[in-house]
Formats: sequence, structure tokens, C-alpha cells
Amino acid sequence: MVWLLVLALIFALLVAVFALQNAAVIVVHLFAWQVEVSLVLVVLASATVGAVSVGLAAMVQRVRVGIRLRQLEARLRELEQARQAGPAKGTVPEVRASAPPDPPAPQTAQESSPAGGERP
Repeated sequence: MVWLLVLALIFALLVAVFALQNAAVIVVHLFAWQVEVSLVLVVLASATVGAVSVGLAAMVQRVRVGIRLRQLEARLRELEQARQAGPAKGTVPEVRASAPPDPPAPQTAQESSPAGGERP
């Protein structure tokens, strides 16, 4: 986890260096609006929006995984308790379905021909 933080800091440093070396004023067009702003602000704002978006997506995924983990842990506890309790009296043991029977073998020419083995 520490290496991930170090990697994020290195990336942030590279973005900051890039932004400072490109400090020119640019015109940003968005639909009907037109704004003159420093390239530094555009780059840093874009990087921030991207980082927040990725962070939110990761948080949503983490919440989903946590919910699923709690569901599976609860199911595991139920199954362990049922196994420790043993089969209830008066219940029939579970019967597993067997494999389906093999299909019949195809008939040969002699078996399907009329009596006497002669062909018409």
C-alpha cells in the first residue's frame, strides 16, 4: 500500500512540473462559454477531477465487495451451524441425481432390414 502512495506522489509531482513549465494563458471553449485561463489551472483541475473520479469508482467497488463479503460470511456461519447440529430427526437424507442413462446404440443395416436378412 505504501508503494501505491509513493507512485501517486511521483505522478502528482510530474503533473505539477508539467503544469509549471506550461504556464501560458489559453482560451477554453465549453458550449457557448469562452474563458481565458492559465494552462496550469486546466492541467491541475483535470488531474484533480480524474483522481476524484477514480477514487469514487474505487470506493463504490469496495462497498459492493464489503456487502458481498458480509453476505457470504453470514451464509458460511449458517452452514457451519447446520453441519454441527447434524441432520434433523425425521428428515430424509439428500439424494443426488444420478447420471442420465446412455442413449441406445444405433441399429446396423442387418438389424433394420426385413426378416431373413434379404434386402428388397
